[in-house]
Amino acid sequence: MLLNEAKWFGRRLNELPSADLFPMLNIGSHSADFRKLGQPWIDRQVFSRLRERGGDVVHTDIRAEEGVDVVGDLLDPRFRESLRARKFRSVMFCNVLEHVSDREGISKVVSEIVETAGLLFVSVPNRFPYHPDPIDTMFRPAVHELAALLPVTGIVDGEVVACGNLTTYTLARFLPQPIGFMRRAFQPTGRKSEFETAAPRGSKAALLPWLVRGFAITCIILRKLPAVPEQGTEENRLARCAS
Repeated sequence: MLLNEAKWFGRRLNELPSADLFPMLNIGSHSADFRKLGQPWIDRQVFSRLRERGGDVVHTDIRAEEGVDVVGDLLDPRFRESLRARKFRSVMFCNVLEHVSDREGISKVVSEIVETAGLLFVSVPNRFPYHPDPIDTMFRPAVHELAALLPVTGIVDGEVVACGNLTTYTLARFLPQPIGFMRRAFQPTGRKSEFETAAPRGSKAALLPWLVRGFAITCIILRKLPAVPEQGTEENRLARCAS
C-alpha cells in the first residue's frame, strides 16, 4: 500500500461509524513488521487509528508471519467457512488481485466472506511497474472495472489515486529509518526483497522511467447488497430490472 493510498483509505475509514467496520478482516496483510516498519504509513494512516477506536481487526495471509492472526488459503473451502463464521462487517483487500491467476474466483470468495450490507475496501495498481509476488498479471483496472469483479456490491466511493513515483516511494521509506530500510531491502526473507519484486522481469533498468513516471492506485469502497433470487416473485423481477 502506497502513502497516498493509505491516506485515502484512512480518511474514509475515519468518516464511517464503528458499527460499519468491526469486526474487520484484512486480507493479504503481510507481517506486522511490513505494516509498521517496511511501509509504516500503513499502520500510521489505517490500523493504528482503527486500534484507537477499539475495533477488532483480523489480519490474514497465506504465509505464517508475525502479525498474521489467521493463516490460510482463500481457495480452501474449510478456511473460507471459518472466516464466514466470524461475521465480518468489513474487509480490506488491497493490492492482491494483480498477484492471482483467478481474480474472478478470488473476488467472488471475498465478496461472500463479508456480511450483507458490509463494506469492502479494495485497491489494485492502475499505473505501477511489474512486481511479482509471486506473479504479477499486470491487471491495472479503472474504478468500474475493479468494482465489476466483486459480485452483488454497489460502489460507495472510488478514485484513481496519484501516489508519487519510485523516487518519492524510496525516499519515504529510506529517510525515517535508513539502516532498517537497507536491511529489509537486501536481507533474504520468505518474500522477495524490495528490489527483486520491483525489477520487471529481471531487468532493473526497466525501473528507471518509474523514477519520474507517476504511480496510481485504483481505490474503491463497495457495499455488499442483498442477493436477489434469479427466479421468484414479480417484485423480485422488478427489483432486478431497477438495479
